[in-house]
Amino acid sequence: MRLSVSDLQCWQRYRKNQEVTLEDCLRQLRREELPSPALLAGRKLHKALESAQYDQDDVSPFGQSVLKYKDYVFIFQCDVEISIPQVRELKGEMLVETSTGPVTLVGVVDSVDVSVSDYKLTGHFDSERLIASYQWRCYLQMFQRHRFDYKVFVGEEIKPKEWAIKDYHELSVYGYPGMEQDIQREVGECARFMREHVWPKAA
Repeated sequence: MRLSVSDLQCWQRYRKNQEVTLEDCLRQLRREELPSPALLAGRKLHKALESAQYDQDDVSPFGQSVLKYKDYVFIFQCDVEISIPQVRELKGEMLVETSTGPVTLVGVVDSVDVSVSDYKLTGHFDSERLIASYQWRCYLQMFQRHRFDYKVFVGEEIKPKEWAIKDYHELSVYGYPGMEQDIQREVGECARFMREHVWPKAA
């Protein structure tokens, strides 16, 4: 079986959040749901940062820095300093042996150097949710690193395709003894769920 880290994240949101229904989860896993405006904006911000298309002379009428990518505009109302590693948008995969059989886990990270980095665009900064996530655990194991850095942009949509970035946070999390076993357990349970609900004919 082949699973993405995003699939694992989707399944975990359903399992832990009572407001996420089984139908909501299955629509996302089956790619039947269009991405939200916030998700699309997050992807564009990722691309802008990864492309390093930032012009120091590009400012808004109010003296605020502006980052653009195609038809999206991000107006920074806070100071942000980010170093952009040379290795960006790196695809990876690893074989996870689980109680339900081998699973190939795949994913894409925003950047890799001595640590793995991921950019987030969100309405509010929730450190507990990020720490509880298995995204960073999987990527640390996949790319054989010890530190994962979340780089979180807090913003809101001013008008379609224009966002105000109001705050910025960095959060580092680290690998730990027993992490590989935790990943095996979670990936195995997710694979069992996928066989039962998403690909029942493959079970």
